[in-house]
Amino acid sequence: MNKAMSSKKLPILETDEFRLVPLSGIHKPIYKKAFLCKRTTRYIDRAFSKDEVDKNFDVALNSLSSINYLIVLKRDNLEVGFIGVQVCSKQMTAELGFMLMAKKAPKGTARLTAIMLINYLFNYLGLNKIVFVTSIRNKAAIRACLTIGTDFSGSPIKQNPQIGVILKKNWQFSDVACTVRMDDSKYL
Repeated sequence: MNKAMSSKKLPILETDEFRLVPLSGIHKPIYKKAFLCKRTTRYIDRAFSKDEVDKNFDVALNSLSSINYLIVLKRDNLEVGFIGVQVCSKQMTAELGFMLMAKKAPKGTARLTAIMLINYLFNYLGLNKIVFVTSIRNKAAIRACLTIGTDFSGSPIKQNPQIGVILKKNWQFSDVACTVRMDDSKYL
């Protein structure tokens, strides 16, 4: 895993419906648009300034311990959000998060793209545990996490944020077909 993380050369991940494209500098305008949209960030407890968004993007793009993707809806080649993880290689775990753009991402986007990325993390990078941290108010994110087997039992019902865990040994979606390929083009 250290070799994969140190090179920061990530593959494109694809299903019939979605393409996860490694975050690159050309994605900064859409990233900024997403983070500055009040509807898209409604579950984040504070607003971000333009400077903070720029800094966050630079960290997401350049940090060797993070893996970040743009989510593209293949049928329309439409950019609908972001998904990524902060990896702790010593513990072989990652904290996963996603941001879907308001009124662009179809129902089921969070669920399927999380499955795609988790399969990559478990099967290609050898991680053992994925952690989700989400606002207790974000019922859609909690539902998506529950449908893929996230265990929120360690997080009290009224606690904010809710923290859930998926262990590799309990992962039930390793058979979901997802192509993993290296490619330098924007989208195909």
